[in-house]
Amino acid sequence: MQAEFQEKDRRLRQLAEENKNLRKMAGKKGAKAPAWATGPSTPARVVARAAQSWNDQIVIDAGRAQGVSPGMTAVSNTGLVGRVASVSEKSARVSLISSSTSELGGKVQRTKSAGVIRMGQD
Repeated sequence: MQAEFQEKDRRLRQLAEENKNLRKMAGKKGAKAPAWATGPSTPARVVARAAQSWNDQIVIDAGRAQGVSPGMTAVSNTGLVGRVASVSEKSARVSLISSSTSELGGKVQRTKSAGVIRMGQD
């Protein structure tokens, strides 16, 4: 019972520290959202992985009714996730950027050369 109490106390301290950090970040003046996070967005949660393509697609709980359409970009708070492949009334399939068949435009920072990034292994 003491071990359980110690674990709960440790978790409580961890959450308190996380809360403190989040409050500090929320109160920062001049903090701005990353460029990819600007503009209209639709919040959604991952509700499943596609059975036939476990590593290539996810299913989210937002669809046509929430304004989602094929081709839209899917992002998280840390960056690009993928692109909406298909949409139903209340859900959508997102093809993940990490899929072996993904391709996207990119730019080499050092040279500013544009190109295509392919995730597959050739």
